Amino acid sequence: MQGMVTKPKSYPRVFAEIEVQAYEDIRAGDRIYIPSKDISYRAVTTSISGISGYRATAVSCNADGSIIACAKSAPYVFRRSGYTLSPISLSSNPSSTVLCVAVSPSGRYLAFGTSSSPYLFCYELVEGAYQLRSLSANPAASVYGASFMSDNLLGIATPGGSPYVYAYTTGTTFTQYPSTSPTWSGSNTQLSVTYITDTSFVVFPYSISGSYPISTYSFDGSSLTLIYSESGTNLNGVCSYNPLLNVHYVNRGSPANHHFARFISSITTYNSQHSGLTVNGAAPTLTGFLLACSNGIYDLSLTGPYNEPPNTSIRKLPFTSSSCFGFAATQDLKTFFTSVAGVLTIIEVSNIPVAVKITGALFLNFFTCYALEDIPAGAIGMAVLPLRA
Repeated sequence: MQGMVTKPKSYPRVFAEIEVQAYEDIRAGDRIYIPSKDISYRAVTTSISGISGYRATAVSCNADGSIIACAKSAPYVFRRSGYTLSPISLSSNPSSTVLCVAVSPSGRYLAFGTSSSPYLFCYELVEGAYQLRSLSANPAASVYGASFMSDNLLGIATPGGSPYVYAYTTGTTFTQYPSTSPTWSGSNTQLSVTYITDTSFVVFPYSISGSYPISTYSFDGSSLTLIYSESGTNLNGVCSYNPLLNVHYVNRGSPANHHFARFISSITTYNSQHSGLTVNGAAPTLTGFLLACSNGIYDLSLTGPYNEPPNTSIRKLPFTSSSCFGFAATQDLKTFFTSVAGVLTIIEVSNIPVAVKITGALFLNFFTCYALEDIPAGAIGMAVLPLRA
């Protein structure tokens, strides 16, 4: 599928006043530009704090964003109605440190990976509460990565013990299917498990040193098989799939290396470097990916049709410069959840156009206008639109 670029808005041309959202501090009279994409973002901070900083595994949500789970002390899971979050009770809390969370697409099932036996806690939503379900067998070690491929299939990764990767089918008992082709050697600290289809997924490692494989697995209903494995060095444990663009974002190599990739029977990566970012989570958007970084949130977008390598632009969102961990997205790619300095934050797609000052490279198509007032970064203010550039 080709990359998608949205149509420019048809803004009026003769001295019309419009609302804009500032990506940076803007002064009255500044000449500013509106990129020709009708996508911007706004952030809403919740009261949920204390989320663990386990990179891509810190938060998860179901398809419509009505259920959100966090790697934190109890309560772990919430029902969302607008900006109101209500705890959903668990019949039994996970023991030891929670390392990763996963919510199934419908929200029926929930999983927590932990640091002590039994290492995996799985639940089913019954009459408004999550009931703990049994496992046919426990994983061999701490579970650092987990993701539901569908309501029927959970994939997990345990870097501390063979066979390292498992599939579990859901139900009153979660039935284990160990990988038939272990690829790991030694322990690792953090992992992403990211779906490709409803029966296949990628295990992507984080390591400050050494070489650990990027591995693709497929489940046929009775066995979990390694499809492809490729070693990498100093991988950053962040991998996210964009179903709209049919492409993965991977952080591979040093923190400055960002790639688009496709996983089928092999891995094909296309390098698109953006220096100086340490990425702790990623989620797909309508035009690319949002990145949770050590100094805030970035919008990484394709600026034209997908090609090899893709043309990209990257811009820091104005909401925060704090360390952010994890990212989850609703199925329509309109609502996102991340940890900002340990606090659960909701990020929504906004129809208010983004305004940026003339600094550095510009988007290929843009509109020019003038600020009518001082607009702090992240705030909304008025601008006048005299002409199109």
